[in-house]
Amino acid sequence: MSANVKINKRKFFRVKHDLPLCASMSLYSVNGRMVMSRGTFVCIKNIGPGGLCFLSNLSFPAINTAIFSFKLLLLGSNFTFYGYIVRSKPVNDQIKEYGVKFTETLNNSMEVAKIMNQWSIAINKKKLSDLKNNCSLCTKKSMEDCFANRKSK
Repeated sequence: MSANVKINKRKFFRVKHDLPLCASMSLYSVNGRMVMSRGTFVCIKNIGPGGLCFLSNLSFPAINTAIFSFKLLLLGSNFTFYGYIVRSKPVNDQIKEYGVKFTETLNNSMEVAKIMNQWSIAINKKKLSDLKNNCSLCTKKSMEDCFANRKSK
């Protein structure tokens, strides 16, 4: 087997976007204890029933005891997904890519799968620009602009 072959270890599909989705991310709990934290904006590259991939200019730990919440608008409805970071890799000097696995205890897996199926169908039927009012598509000219204005409410 070649060293350049990528192996997909995911249990679920991912919905990829030409434009990233903008989400508000905050720390939800550490070691099972709820915490209050301010959110920050991150750019979601892809999302599926099992997790998501996001970009940020901040550093986050890849440990399963730190649960993060991700709030975003999909299909005209607000959703919150919970998960922990399983991997990180640098994209460039300022931005890192993170992989998140959703927690089964905080997310209804069947409901998340249903939402992701509907989202996948919607973006395959329509142009992303037609969905702008129904989802949290990044509208900034670049990710750096998004991160510069990253403090969320």
